[in-house]
Amino acid sequence: MNIGTDEKIIKRYQTKEQAEEKIGLKFRPINFSVEKEEKDFMNSLKGNYKDLSKLKKLYTYADLVNTSIDEITVCQKGCSHCCKIPVDVSELEIKYIERNTEYKRQNIEKINTNDYCPFLNQDKGICSIYQFRPLVCRTFFTFDNPKYCENKDEKHVVITLEGNQKLSGMYNLLLLNTNNMSKKDIRYYFK
Repeated sequence: MNIGTDEKIIKRYQTKEQAEEKIGLKFRPINFSVEKEEKDFMNSLKGNYKDLSKLKKLYTYADLVNTSIDEITVCQKGCSHCCKIPVDVSELEIKYIERNTEYKRQNIEKINTNDYCPFLNQDKGICSIYQFRPLVCRTFFTFDNPKYCENKDEKHVVITLEGNQKLSGMYNLLLLNTNNMSKKDIRYYFK
């Protein structure tokens, strides 16, 4: 599988110990103001916004928060080892993908969670729905050498949605607000 070729990013590759020291295994504090986007999202929960608009506001907020770690993560276009992680999505995220892409759900009964995400273009190592990818994907980052990603049993330094309590809490508020609490792996819906 691809691991990306951007030399500036490759220079960031670290040992696990260096990465753990650098980020302290916690989501880094935001170094810039994202209060407006957070407020917009929170107001959307109270207002008369459509559910997919609320989700888009959360994605906008998440993408801004993620810019605070861009300089230290080794994730890059063309690297796709993480595309085998579980990707639990809500009904709201399924609708968002359907509305914004040509993909439609298929309701698959048996899946292999070791398979790559159905949206991964394996030849190029890129996500075919990157702009509309679920929150789990938007918030998964690795900080040490991607060679550790090749073996899913290998422990390495990552940040996930669950690692950001604030963002995870905002996501759960959205799911409560829109009656979308149940989640299943994306592979149950798309091939």
